[in-house]
Amino acid sequence: MQIILYSLFGLLLLSPITGEFLRIPMLGFDLLPSDLIIPALLVVWGVDKLQNDRTLRLGRVGKTILFFIAVLVITYAANLFRFDRGEMVSAGAYLVRYAMYLSLAFVTFDLLQRDKRNRFFKIVLICLGSSLILISILGFLQLVYFPSFYDLAMDIEGWDPHIGRLLST
Repeated sequence: MQIILYSLFGLLLLSPITGEFLRIPMLGFDLLPSDLIIPALLVVWGVDKLQNDRTLRLGRVGKTILFFIAVLVITYAANLFRFDRGEMVSAGAYLVRYAMYLSLAFVTFDLLQRDKRNRFFKIVLICLGSSLILISILGFLQLVYFPSFYDLAMDIEGWDPHIGRLLST
């Protein structure tokens, strides 16, 4: 179970490499790879917690994060009838995405606390470093081969032309 958990976390840290180019249309939304990896990670972490360690570690900021998520949910509920359905669905999707990202703090803190052999810490460093290096390399390749997004007609889709600039920055 720990291998699956660490693998999902590693994939999550590598997912920014795809940037905005890999969007998965699902349920009327364009989902990013992280939008699919995080729920799987949370489920696997929850199962692992139930099997191996039932202690919930919140860390120093855990209560603040929980309070903030509660405020988000209350604010969303208070505005349910103020805006039309489409706006509330969109706002709800962003709320769920934001809450998922915030919940990663609990997972990360818990995995670091339980990591006796520093394997998780090493995986985090390797994946973050790999992500950094690959994004940098791909950014410079983009600058060489596509110095302007006018060449790709991406300005039609609302992209800034990035004339002579790295997209990855």
